[in-house]
Amino acid sequence: MKTISFLLVLTIGLNGFGQSICRELISTSGNFHSNGNINLSWSLGELATETSVTPGVILTQGFQQPDITGLQFLMIPEGWSGISTYLIPAQKQIDGMFDPLGLNLHILYNQQGIYWPDGGLYTLQEWNFKSGYVINSNIDVTLPVQGYLTRNKSVQLAAGWSIMPVLSTVETSLDVFSPLSGHLKVVKDVGGTGVYWPEMAINSLHSLIPGKAYYIMLTDADSLIFGLDTKNVSAAPKPLSSTCEAWEVVESTPTSHVFGVKHEALSLFDKGDFVGAFNKNGKCVGSTQINSKLENLALTVFGSDDVPNQNYAIMPGEEISFRVWRTQNQQQLNISPVFANTGKLNNAYFVVNGISVVETFIISQVAVNEIPGDDIQVFPNPARGIFTITGFDDDAEIFIHNVVGEISGYFNVVKETQAVFDFTGKEPGLYFIKIKSGSKVFTNKLVLL
Repeated sequence: MKTISFLLVLTIGLNGFGQSICRELISTSGNFHSNGNINLSWSLGELATETSVTPGVILTQGFQQPDITGLQFLMIPEGWSGISTYLIPAQKQIDGMFDPLGLNLHILYNQQGIYWPDGGLYTLQEWNFKSGYVINSNIDVTLPVQGYLTRNKSVQLAAGWSIMPVLSTVETSLDVFSPLSGHLKVVKDVGGTGVYWPEMAINSLHSLIPGKAYYIMLTDADSLIFGLDTKNVSAAPKPLSSTCEAWEVVESTPTSHVFGVKHEALSLFDKGDFVGAFNKNGKCVGSTQINSKLENLALTVFGSDDVPNQNYAIMPGEEISFRVWRTQNQQQLNISPVFANTGKLNNAYFVVNGISVVETFIISQVAVNEIPGDDIQVFPNPARGIFTITGFDDDAEIFIHNVVGEISGYFNVVKETQAVFDFTGKEPGLYFIKIKSGSKVFTNKLVLL
C-alpha cells in the first residue's frame, strides 16, 4: 500500500513540476492507463528529446506528455471500407474525431452502435480502439488521429463474426492468426475481395494493414495478440488484380457471401478465365479470375448495403446464378454449382456473411446473353414428368437442354397457345428452356424431380 501511495505521489509531483520546467525525456520506465474519462500516466528517465518515425506514426518521447505521443493517418477510400486505430485517440468523441470529414461521412458503425448523421442515429458516441469499424465515405480522405500508444495489443473476439481492428503500426503477416488455428474459420475484407480461409488453403488477403479493419469468424471465442512493433514482418507479395471485360461488377459493399471453389471445379476452364455471380436482373455481383487450376479460389458476392439511394447488389435470400467467361474465345456460359456435403446440383441463395464450398461446376451450353423469359410460364415446376409451357408467341421454337448442353426436348410451335412435354423417365436435375421467337431468344429453367 505504501508503494502504491508513493507512486501516486511521485506521479502527481512529477507531473505538476515537470510540465512547468521540461516535458521531454527518454523514458527508462513508465506506463499509461485509461479508464473512461480518467487518464493516468507516469515515466522515469533522463531529460532528452527524441522523435521516432515509422510508417503511419510519429512518436515523440518525453516527460509526462499526454497531449503529444502519436499521430496516425487513416486512409479512408470512397465507398465502403473497414477502419481501426492502433492509438488510443486523444479525441474519443465520434463527432469531434470525424469532424474533418464533414458531410462526406455518410455512416460509421460497429457491433455496438451506429453513427449516421443522415438518418439521425447517434448510438455510437465514443471510439473504442479495441474494435474495428465499418465506414462509408463520399470521397477519398486522409484522417489524422492524435493519441496514445499502448502495449496492450490484445483483442477479445467472440464466437461467430466480429469486426477486428489492427493493433500494429506495421503491415502484419497472417502468422498472427497461428494461435487461433484450431477455430479460425475465415478472415475477409470489409468492402473488398480479400479472403483468408485456412481450411480451404485460400489466401487472397496476404497481410493485415494498419488502419484497416477486417471481418473474422471464429467457431469459439478467443483473443488475438498483436506482437510488439519492434520489427516489420515481411508480407506476402500481392498479385495484380484483373477485371473481366465482359462484366461490369457492382460496387463493393460491407455485406458479402464467400464461395470457396475447389480447384477440381476448375478442370473444365482455362487459366485466365473468369467466374462470375449474377443477381436476378443479370447484374454481376462478384467475379474472380482463375490464376491457377491447381489452387482453390474465393468468389466474393456483394449484397445490398441497406443504405437509401445507394447501390443495391443482391438481396438476402435472392437466388444467385453463375457464369464463366472464356477469355480465349470471348465466350460466356452458364454454370451450375454442386456444393460440398450434398453431391447434388443446388441453387445458391445469397446469405449475409454466408460461407459455401463448391465441389464442381456443371456447364450449360445455353448462351447467357439471352433474355430471361419473364412472361414464360412453366408448370408444374419442379415437375415429376409432364409439364406445360405457355406465354410464347406464335411460330416459336422451344428447345430444352440438360446441364451439359444436350437437347432433351424440342417443340415447333405453329399457332399454338401452349406446349406440353413428357419427361417421364428422364434424369432428374436442372434443365434449361430456350424459346426462339423471331430475332429474340428467351430462357427459363426447369427442375425435374
